Amino acid sequence: MRILWFTNTPSNYTAATSYQGGGWISSLEHRLSSQGDIELGICFLLNGQPSERRDGHTTYYPIVNPRRGSRLVRWRNFLSSPQHADDQILSECLQVVDRFRPDIIHVFGLEDVFGLVAKHTSIPVVIHVQGIVQPIANALMPPFVSWRSWIFSDYRPGKLKMRFEERRNWRHSCQREKEIFGCVRNYFGRTEWDEMVTALLSPGRRYFHVGEILREEFYPKPERKLPEQPIIVSTLSDSTIKGIDTVLKTAQILRDTGLTNFRWLVYGASSAPFAEKATGISPSSVGVELCGTATAATLRERLCTCTMFVHPSYIDNSPNSVCEAQMCSCPVIATNVGGKSSLVHHGRDGYLVPSNAPYETAYYIKQLINTPTLNMQMGDEARHVAMERHNKDIITNDLLQAYECLVRDKSDK
Repeated sequence: MRILWFTNTPSNYTAATSYQGGGWISSLEHRLSSQGDIELGICFLLNGQPSERRDGHTTYYPIVNPRRGSRLVRWRNFLSSPQHADDQILSECLQVVDRFRPDIIHVFGLEDVFGLVAKHTSIPVVIHVQGIVQPIANALMPPFVSWRSWIFSDYRPGKLKMRFEERRNWRHSCQREKEIFGCVRNYFGRTEWDEMVTALLSPGRRYFHVGEILREEFYPKPERKLPEQPIIVSTLSDSTIKGIDTVLKTAQILRDTGLTNFRWLVYGASSAPFAEKATGISPSSVGVELCGTATAATLRERLCTCTMFVHPSYIDNSPNSVCEAQMCSCPVIATNVGGKSSLVHHGRDGYLVPSNAPYETAYYIKQLINTPTLNMQMGDEARHVAMERHNKDIITNDLLQAYECLVRDKSDK
């Protein structure tokens, strides 16, 4: 069986992967590469001058990213329609389809133009839902922030250009996603939220439940121990959608209500100027440390020795950072948005709180600090639930069965 992937990351073409997703795609590639009857093609955008490469049963098809490049290229993109870059990418994608001649086209995510290959081929196309752009755009700004205030929070020309462009690109992405939902009928997903939203936006679609294989570093059984000083961990970017403003507000409430000896380690973000300006709270003044990106090994070590993991995003489907924390026997406090209720079971392996809920979050943080026995019990349950959810054999079998179903349906037509 020949399977062509379109992905937002290079998977195993390069050694480096982002902490924000991508790692699970590399893990899935490793798993499928051991299946002797699978020929895998992987197509993705890459900066610089990439070259096609074959490695075992996998052929990599990097495409030069027309949205990146020199300052002149970036200004040209800013002054032209985003559709221009989409057309270039889609043309390259269709050439890869012609070269690889797959039985199935598997597109990871709705965030880019890849899904539109379905309009130009009779080969079955399936979208692996990662996030869904339209509901994400709806929740992109915190309730106290407008697009205008965000765009004009920094008057430096480069920042203004970047934020105007981002606003335009979100609008364009929403329209493009509607087009993808209109032409693709097959979807892989793993949460009640993505099953529900795909049914709404693509009536008559077919949905297959397929889980995610996490990064290998998180599978070994952890030896978790609680630290003497409370340590809270989050993995967030500085994007408004990730809720770093809630981290600052919650940390301030904890201090105001008598808890002053904690450390809150935020991996991913190295600065949060907009959240700091919007809340008037400096991270260092409330015990929040912005640690920047970290390796999987570093994150695992920290998760095994922290008090809890907090994920305060305004919308999310299936954040792997939550799943990795659970694999480390770490209880999770998460906002009850998107697909997180499929991951965290309130009162059993963690707590769910409303969006933008610093007071509720602070309450449950104190609960987990003050009841160490409950903390450890919840952590053990989180590990048990996550190990079942991310079972490599089950996920691989589910995926292969879905592939076979798609191929069989095409041959029956």
